[in-house]
Amino acid sequence: MVERNSELAGTAIDWDLFITALMNGLCARFEKETLPVGHVKAILEHELHVIVVNFTGGKDTVTVRGAAGVGDRCKLTINARVETTPENLDAIVRDTLNAHTTAFTCTEIAWKFLQPGYPTPTYRFENIVDAAFAL
Repeated sequence: MVERNSELAGTAIDWDLFITALMNGLCARFEKETLPVGHVKAILEHELHVIVVNFTGGKDTVTVRGAAGVGDRCKLTINARVETTPENLDAIVRDTLNAHTTAFTCTEIAWKFLQPGYPTPTYRFENIVDAAFAL
């Protein structure tokens, strides 16, 4: 898992075009390396405008909601869960982001990458209850 928070700054940047190109670039890279994707989500905030782009597989799963428009500054959050090592995922996200931020500056606010452990639920049912007969 990787999570990155950044501030981006430039002059009259089309943030919608940038974020869609970035996410399509990440998607293509994961497909090229045949890495199974749990989810990848990017949220870009420009003034009061927000665009959210996410995917859960190949290019056919990319969805876009909202619009951020054109401006000089924005905040970008990327959250990705992909079946690979944290170091590899970190490198892929950094490389792809660097390739798409040539027209403006990108300042990291927070960056973490880790490999979550196997879930350990607190409560487990001892037996299955059929809801139709439970009434």
